[in-house]
Amino acid sequence: MVYEQEKHLASDDFACYQVATPGVYVNIGNGETVSAHNSQFKADDGVVITGAKFFEKNAIRILQELGQHIIN
Repeated sequence: MVYEQEKHLASDDFACYQVATPGVYVNIGNGETVSAHNSQFKADDGVVITGAKFFEKNAIRILQELGQHIIN
């Protein structure tokens, strides 16, 4: 399932990286569980595979786009 979250303020410095390099912030969920900072949190190891495939596909896509841009 893919959906866009409502915009919210995060507590990291990702925006600082965006000054130098375009990018996107991605949250890969674990279903309807408690926060990862909660002692009752149960991680679903299958999500790691899903996340890795997501980043692999996007890395390949971006590299292909950059290659076409360099060639043209």
